[in-house]
This record gives sequence, structure tokens and C-alpha cells, in this order.
Amino acid sequence: LTLYKSQMYVKAFGRLPVNLRVQLSHVVEPIFQRMPDNTVLDGELVPEDQTLPASEMPRLIKNHGRMQFVCFAAPLVEGVDLRTARMEIVRDSIARFRVELLDWKELVDAKPEDLVQLARTVGYEGFVVKEWHWSSWWKVKPQETIDLIVMGTIPGKGKHSGRHGALTCAL
Repeated sequence: LTLYKSQMYVKAFGRLPVNLRVQLSHVVEPIFQRMPDNTVLDGELVPEDQTLPASEMPRLIKNHGRMQFVCFAAPLVEGVDLRTARMEIVRDSIARFRVELLDWKELVDAKPEDLVQLARTVGYEGFVVKEWHWSSWWKVKPQETIDLIVMGTIPGKGKHSGRHGALTCAL
């Protein structure tokens, strides 16, 4: 989730380029009130109840459940480009907004497979990894695959009418 505040706009964007400010107002409005203009925060919405699985997020969003925004990057704070700043500077820059910054650690020559194993070991969903100069960053999540045989399709309903709604598969 990206939170953006300028002198003229306040927007919350997710995976789709749609302003989520209304749907998430109970979570993002208090943050926007504390954020200065010309600031961008990137992060994740997580359930306040940390025992809930990530699969509960759509229900929490729909029902205005108890969630919190956890920041993993602040590329712009009060118009200052922090994309190349060290994480200590980012942390200090956003501390006054009272936004939780995800735990971070500086890794040198970390391999994706090592991060996946570490995520599994400590029970994390995954990691966000960025190069120090922000030229690229990735989400690293454990992934398991299984090969299936497609046996048929189920027609879509509602907004998915006229398309495949689901696949029927066998092992």
C-alpha cells in the first residue's frame, strides 16, 4: 500500500491504480493527519490481531476491521528524496508520524533462496528487499508449487460473467 500526501492530494494506492482512501479511511486517515505534505510511504496493511492469517485481510477491509499500516519504505518525506538514504535516516524521518517501521537488517550478498529459508524458519510471510540505491526492490516470499491437470472450467458469475470463473483440477 502506498500512501501519498501533497498539498493538493491525499491518496492511498494498492496493487490496482485505484484510490483506496475511502475503503481504508479508518486506517489511513489518522496517518494522513500526522503526515506532512509531499510525503510518500510504502508499506503493508496487517491485522492488529497477529494470530489472524493474511487470508483474512479482504474480510477486514470490507468490514472495517482492526488493521494497522506497517511502513517498509519512505521514498519521499517533506519533499526530500530518501531513496538513497540509509534506513536509520528513514526511521528517524518517519518516527514523528507514529507509523511502525518494519524491522530491517542490512544484508550483504544475500541470496533469494537464503531469504526464503529464513522467512520459513522465523515464520514470516516474506521479505521486501531493496538495493541500497533503490534501483530495484523485490518481495521475496516462500513459494510452493504443485502440478495439476485441468479437468474443466466453471463459468464466471457477476462481474466475471462470460469468462472462466474457476478451473476444476485433479492431481
